Amino acid sequence: MKIKEGFIKRKVVGKWVVVPTEKLSKQYNGIIELNDTANEIWEGIEKGLSAEEIATAIVEDFEVSYENALQDIHQMIEKMVKEGIIEE
Repeated sequence: MKIKEGFIKRKVVGKWVVVPTEKLSKQYNGIIELNDTANEIWEGIEKGLSAEEIATAIVEDFEVSYENALQDIHQMIEKMVKEGIIEE
């Protein structure tokens, strides 16, 4: 799985945002704001990590159980697939 080409992630005024560019800007109206956890999930997907590998990294960086981290990751990935942000 990978993030569809055409999304740019930047830190703006201390917040992570994702902006669709070019053709995608017509399909996706607005920007996506990511909290720190969502940003780490996004970066893990960009690196080609599995959900389990991302969960391990999140557990190291945040006070959350592995099970909760993995559940949140699966939910975010499911939503990103549904929205067409992730390509298989």
